[in-house]
Amino acid sequence: MLGHIHTTMPDIHFECPKCKQTLDAPEELATQLIDCPTCKETIEVPLRNQRVQAPKPPEPPKPTPALTPPAPAAAPIPPKSPAYQGISSSQGNIIIVLLILAFIIFPLLRSFIGAVFPQRWEYNVVAVSDYTFTEDMNKLGSQGWEVVSARRAAGQYESAKYEMILRRP
Repeated sequence: MLGHIHTTMPDIHFECPKCKQTLDAPEELATQLIDCPTCKETIEVPLRNQRVQAPKPPEPPKPTPALTPPAPAAAPIPPKSPAYQGISSSQGNIIIVLLILAFIIFPLLRSFIGAVFPQRWEYNVVAVSDYTFTEDMNKLGSQGWEVVSARRAAGQYESAKYEMILRRP
């Protein structure tokens, strides 16, 4: 280890990594260990010049999170929506005309379709006993029959029955 830096012909300019002192050394001392004259730290002389920067001004201390409360979150601003302005008079007139046409045309269309394609029905007359009324009606309903007319008829020696006219498409 060498003592102090020779001051003849300073060829290499560098900085002490510990104290940041700017140092000069001749080329012969490149890659050798020397003691920094300021802080006495043992350092290696670099092969080439290092950029020596002017000392930076100290940075202001950063506030600690505990001392600085977080800023409150701003409430989101809802997007502006156009106000509802209702319907114009021309739109109202169009709606009224369409409703009137629907009430006129729909019944006419139904009667026309009924005249061209009349519904065909199959009819049946049945007598259902009081004792099996519910079961018999459920069976007839599941077969697609619907009641057109019904009357209660009593027989001479039998219990009463329901006579019904049924139909299905």
